[in-house]
Amino acid sequence: MNTYGLILAGGKGTRMNDSLPKVAQKILGKEFINYVYDALDLAGIEKIYPIVGYKRDIVLACRDFENYFVQEKQLGTGHAVQMAYENLYDKEGLCVVIAGDQPLITSESLKELIRVHKKNENHLTLLTAISPDPYGYGRIVRDGNEVIKIVEEKDATEKEKLIDEVNISTFCFDNKLLFKFIKELRNENKQKELYLTDVLSIFKREHLKVEAVSALTYEETIGISDKSDLEKATTFLRTKINQKHMINGVSIIDSSNTYIGPDVNIGSGTIIYPGSVLEGKVTIGENCLIQASYIYDSSLGNNVTVGPFAHIRQNCVLGNDIRIGNFVEIKKSTLDDGVKSAHLTYLGDSEIAKNVNIGCGTITVNYDGKNKHKTIIEEGAFIGSNANLIAPITIGKNSKIAAGSTITKDVPNDSLAIARERETIKKDYYKK
Repeated sequence: MNTYGLILAGGKGTRMNDSLPKVAQKILGKEFINYVYDALDLAGIEKIYPIVGYKRDIVLACRDFENYFVQEKQLGTGHAVQMAYENLYDKEGLCVVIAGDQPLITSESLKELIRVHKKNENHLTLLTAISPDPYGYGRIVRDGNEVIKIVEEKDATEKEKLIDEVNISTFCFDNKLLFKFIKELRNENKQKELYLTDVLSIFKREHLKVEAVSALTYEETIGISDKSDLEKATTFLRTKINQKHMINGVSIIDSSNTYIGPDVNIGSGTIIYPGSVLEGKVTIGENCLIQASYIYDSSLGNNVTVGPFAHIRQNCVLGNDIRIGNFVEIKKSTLDDGVKSAHLTYLGDSEIAKNVNIGCGTITVNYDGKNKHKTIIEEGAFIGSNANLIAPITIGKNSKIAAGSTITKDVPNDSLAIARERETIKKDYYKK
């Protein structure tokens, strides 16, 4: 069966009081829309389309989206789905429609939604939540498994207000039926918008089969409306992620002050101290030590020590038995086994071979004002303190760079390079 996913990502998110579109906001370094996209992908959805509108360039920059639809005017959730009509109206299969501001949603709940939809041969299946405080949500009114209606808080009877199963705006449709009826929506409401939930009444009118399935946990269904919601969601997800790593043998000294993104993999025996932030696609090997440092989109081998206060970013690859000390920044570089850079150093656009020692204050000068250039340091080289290596440059095997040197030419193997002014002392200079 063909499977399609539509992510409603066109809204502004006014209550966030932020210039960013809501779906481009981040939790632990990852945008809302990417959480939702990955959940759909892991649930087996083959073709996923965000429907973008407000500041769409920012939203589309969150990921290399191959396909998307544009909602030029934000006229409601039903109107957003109408933007996909020309491309999907004649396609057999199922279509999952989900709000882009549900970053906590899990692929497991989406899989269950799809499984029930297929097994029971439903025409529409709603994903719902059992809420401890349903006030303000649309209630799911059932007759057994069959969904009768969604009733909003203001329209609910006292009996209906006691229902704790609520609508979370995630739906699994028979694709052709969705687009058959989507054009029948009317904006006969105060907001003058087209609501996707109104499709339910059309399906009931046509005697189509509508059921609901509850998400596996209530927390994953929480939408994020403002910064307070964002902080709560971050706390929930941080705790969940950190617990998973600790179960897998990672020691996190203070979980409440350690921030690990959802796409981070960490080997057992690794110790992470408070103040550490690991975001993006990060892999850390076994028996590493991370101390109050920031690592983004990079890979570390085994027995690597980082920090305190180090910064590793932009697709760095570090081998085994490496020491990266305090206030060392590494960008877009490869370090082979046994490299040591203990403190106060910048290594950018570099290839550093085995057992190289980088002295304090060393800088690979990679930018000439227009272009970035590469520094290559070969095996066993020793870089003295306060050295400037002006790229493009190669430092040969087992060579040494004298402290305080600014090196502009390649250094052959087994050589000593000195590039500094001869010391001059003018005695009693300040007495004259």
